[in-house]
Amino acid sequence: MRSFPKILRRLGWLALFIYLALASAILVLRYGILPNIDTWRSAIEQQLSQTMGGEVSLERLRADWKGLNPSFDITGLRIHDNSNDPVLSLPRVRAQLSWLALLRGQVQFSTLQAQGLELDVRRDPQNNFWVLGHEIDIFDGDNNDKTSPPALQWLLGQKSLVLTQATVHWKDELRNAPVLSLENVYIQFEGDGRTYQARMRAGAQALMHSAELLVELQFEQDLTTAAMSAQAGSLPAWKARAYADMQNMNSVAWAPWADVPIALQSAMVSTQAWVEAQRNQAPRVTLDAKVMNAQWSGAENAEIKVDDMRVFAQGELPLHSGAAQSTEATQLAFGVRLQAMDVDMPSIFSNPLAFDDIRLGGKLSHEQGALKQLDLHVARIVNADMDVSFEGHWHDDPALSLGAVETQGRFARASLSAIHRYLPLEVDADARDWMSTGLVQGQLLGAGFVLRGDLAAFPFGDAPEKGYFYVGGPLKDAIIDYVPSTPDSQGWPRLEGLNGLASLTGVDLRVQANAGSVIPGDGPAITLNRVLARIPNIEDNAILSIEGQSSAPATAYLALNRHSPLGGLLDNALDEARADGVWNVPLWLNVPLYDTDKTTVSGSVVFNGGTFQLDSVMPVMSGVNGQLDFSDTGIRSQGVKATALGGVLAISGGLGGDNKNLVIAGEASSQAIARFAGLSNDVGLEGRAAYRVAVERTPAGRYDIALTSNLKGMRIDLPSPLGKFADESKELEARWAPLGQGRAQLQVRIGSDIRMDMRRDPAVKGAYFNRAVIALNQPLALPDVGMSIDVRYPALDLDAWLALMGSPSQEASASPGLLPALNQVRIQSDRLRVQDVDLTKATLTLSPLRQPDGWRVDISSSQTAGTLWWREPILGKPASLEGKFARLALGNPDAPEPTTEIKPPSESRFEDFKIPSLNLVVDDLVVYGESVGAVTLNGSASGAGRVLNIDQLEIKNTGATLNGKGAWRLDGGNRGLSLNASLAVQDLGRFLDHVGLKRAVTGGHGYVEGTLTWNNLPWRFQKSDLQGQLNVKLEKGRLSSVNSRSARVLELLSLQSLQRILSFDANPEGAFAQGFPFDLLEGSIQIQSGVMSTNNFRVNSAVGTISLGGDVNVVNETLDLQAMVVPNLDMSGASVAAGIINPIVGVGAFLTQWLLKAPLSKAMTVHYDVSGTWADPQLRELK
Repeated sequence: MRSFPKILRRLGWLALFIYLALASAILVLRYGILPNIDTWRSAIEQQLSQTMGGEVSLERLRADWKGLNPSFDITGLRIHDNSNDPVLSLPRVRAQLSWLALLRGQVQFSTLQAQGLELDVRRDPQNNFWVLGHEIDIFDGDNNDKTSPPALQWLLGQKSLVLTQATVHWKDELRNAPVLSLENVYIQFEGDGRTYQARMRAGAQALMHSAELLVELQFEQDLTTAAMSAQAGSLPAWKARAYADMQNMNSVAWAPWADVPIALQSAMVSTQAWVEAQRNQAPRVTLDAKVMNAQWSGAENAEIKVDDMRVFAQGELPLHSGAAQSTEATQLAFGVRLQAMDVDMPSIFSNPLAFDDIRLGGKLSHEQGALKQLDLHVARIVNADMDVSFEGHWHDDPALSLGAVETQGRFARASLSAIHRYLPLEVDADARDWMSTGLVQGQLLGAGFVLRGDLAAFPFGDAPEKGYFYVGGPLKDAIIDYVPSTPDSQGWPRLEGLNGLASLTGVDLRVQANAGSVIPGDGPAITLNRVLARIPNIEDNAILSIEGQSSAPATAYLALNRHSPLGGLLDNALDEARADGVWNVPLWLNVPLYDTDKTTVSGSVVFNGGTFQLDSVMPVMSGVNGQLDFSDTGIRSQGVKATALGGVLAISGGLGGDNKNLVIAGEASSQAIARFAGLSNDVGLEGRAAYRVAVERTPAGRYDIALTSNLKGMRIDLPSPLGKFADESKELEARWAPLGQGRAQLQVRIGSDIRMDMRRDPAVKGAYFNRAVIALNQPLALPDVGMSIDVRYPALDLDAWLALMGSPSQEASASPGLLPALNQVRIQSDRLRVQDVDLTKATLTLSPLRQPDGWRVDISSSQTAGTLWWREPILGKPASLEGKFARLALGNPDAPEPTTEIKPPSESRFEDFKIPSLNLVVDDLVVYGESVGAVTLNGSASGAGRVLNIDQLEIKNTGATLNGKGAWRLDGGNRGLSLNASLAVQDLGRFLDHVGLKRAVTGGHGYVEGTLTWNNLPWRFQKSDLQGQLNVKLEKGRLSSVNSRSARVLELLSLQSLQRILSFDANPEGAFAQGFPFDLLEGSIQIQSGVMSTNNFRVNSAVGTISLGGDVNVVNETLDLQAMVVPNLDMSGASVAAGIINPIVGVGAFLTQWLLKAPLSKAMTVHYDVSGTWADPQLRELK
């Protein structure tokens, strides 16, 4: 007990000693050493060098003591490694000493502040990191061969470290990158050896706007312990939490120092990230990043641009390469939104893709650093083409190169016309090309979407067992241009207004529509229903098939034939067709997209009445009923019946394939045939006849049509050789044969002697047939152009044929352009009747003229021989008619007198007639069998072709010559013929003999002259239209025979008067046995309305003078004359008496002057009243 106080006293003294010693030391330190600390700089540098493991130098050292802990200001602190290379430079350091650490024998500061730090951090080519001249390994915790730098250990052992205005130099020798220097760096670091907190702020104008980093590290071991120092080359196990905030970081600019994707061309990134990590375990991260104006460029010209991208991620990240891999699975939830994204991958897609908004949300799962599964909880893609939402997942499968996928979704809308843009190039190019042009318009609304299976086998066309792909749903307002037109080929009309369903199942594309339409060119719309368009395999040899029902007016289908390849598939058989009514047409098309020229078609036309005409030259079929099946190989009738040519017809058989021919059997009426041929109803056909038409397809794919009929039952009242009785048979055969390239031939045979050959070439403009020949008993010789007619027949009435051809029906249905223009006509006949003239052994040839256009007519017969030339008007010059005849016979001398007056032409006949100029020369003109002589007629047209000026008319024969001028007018009140003429008679007897009055007169000469007008010629042939005046003077002739009607009056007057004078003669007619001689026949005649009047006509002869006065009616051939016969008893004075006698007016003067001088003559003078007709004149003597 007594020793215990003693111990306490000793301990107290010891404590006091220690206190006094410490106090003395502190006082010495504070007031003796610290103010002069710089003098101890060498010793301190040596001590620090030992501590740091390398040379440490100080430029200046100051110290002060405020509070409990002393503070130091160090200027120019430099630390070198073992090789004496500088590894750390601190321009200024302020530190506050920690007494507790000092008591433990450690140099530790409670606070350490450095300004202007320059720190070099390096990675060598072996991927080793060097700090402060020493290599460290932050990844491999089991490697104890490496020591961490003592300076780093010492710094980590400080409780608080603040670096301001620091500069960090990063040199990456592994990347061979330039040195990266971060300036004005702020670092705050606090730690106690096991727990550290760091804050760092930095900025680099070229790299980012700003960056802030907060890090908290916890180590299982105290980094300041000796044991740790011995193996400090490897860090102990640790945990970390970090927060990073970077704004407007230029990601591409970091490419030399960081693993920036090489494809990234530009991107401005702003991000906030929270990370929790521990050694050798996958870090957990929360990321919120915004990327602006990002652009990636990849191989094969791939390019992606995004205006705005937001990324959110939360979960575990797999360790990067170089770190120890964890065997545990990691999961990372993510959310991505991309706005205004453009994707151009020409090696995958044929067209660039644009997206307005893409939203993705899901989870990534990794194992051993590799992506194993992707789960999409929500995904939505919106752009102008689509609005689709889907979900699903993808997982890696070692047996599958691209893994397996299972997803489903829904298209709120999808554009049909955009499908081709989203198909990869692995899809058949023909199919993609067709979709780009064929799917013109349409929207998928509420379409389902399913994708599952081996992604490498997508879209599973070759291996359907490896997966399933489907997109399909309602379709609205679709337009499908299934075979569009190209510069080299004609396309099919588009399918429009389709509403139904569209789907893509694997490689099977289908469009089903309940309704739609086709607008074929200029035709009305074709209504569609139950339409199915399908491409069974869009990947390989894509073939489009279209089937459906349609209904429309017949004109719509004919327009479809003209404006689509359908016409070519049907050999253009319907190009000229016409039809009406409503047709129902089920239709099937098969279109190889790799070669649309190999398109095949099949279908049926269901007729429900209406009309059909195959060609403008074919008859119209009406009331058509039945069904006609067709395809690109042929057609077949299924009970088609119709009415045509006035009778019922039935169509059987078919063409192409297994069909032999198509047969049309029916009956035709005469009236219908006349209407079809453009003939008048009284053309001469009566009755009905059966016919048969056989249509056969040739091996070349063309159509051969044959028509046969015996015409029995039909009377043909036509001129020979076509006429026949109803019960008589006359074989009719016609054959239509194609010749290739649209050309065709029509051959016709009627009976055994009439044949026709007509050719059609659509390349030649003009009539339907451009070459034709008609032959009767002559060989067929087809002309190069136009039509020729070659006829040889024993007896032919050409007038009858001309009359028949000159009266076409106004209701003709045949095309006026059926036959080409006449090129040549030749008619040969032993008896030919033309213009009421019968010609024997006649040949008539008609041929065209050129420059100017016109016709030449050559006539050769026993009666007539000559040529006519007709030339069309040219350059304002009127048409002309020129004729030269060696002989010309007009009128038939053997024809009986007409019982009725010739019917004149109608008033409208010459409304548009233009009179040609005339130049006619006839060496010998014969009228009704009597020779008139040589004729010359020249005339010129004027008054717009309505007036013919007769400039010269000359008729010359052996006894007389007629010369005249005049005009023929077609308009005006004086229309008709007017003529001023004079007849110079050299020998009246010979003249009359020449014109057919044989032996009527002997001798005689003189003249006849005057004017003659025949109004309304040729509209009327009425003698009452005759007007004019004639002066007659003939001398020294003898009426050899007074048997004609014109001399009958003179005969009666002479005989009756001379009977009284020569009453003693038993035979008074004997005085005129040699004819009635005359010395002078003279007078003037006025013609008015067909009545000839005279008051001074007299005949002087040796036996007396006959004076005539009164009227002769030419219209009804009656006489109303007064006649006086004065015998001439003094034959030698007869001429004197004749010169002074006026038969009518001068009777009184005659009696007065001669009664006394010639009492006997007065006594023998006789007066007569002449009446009656020309054929039976009546004489009554006036007392």
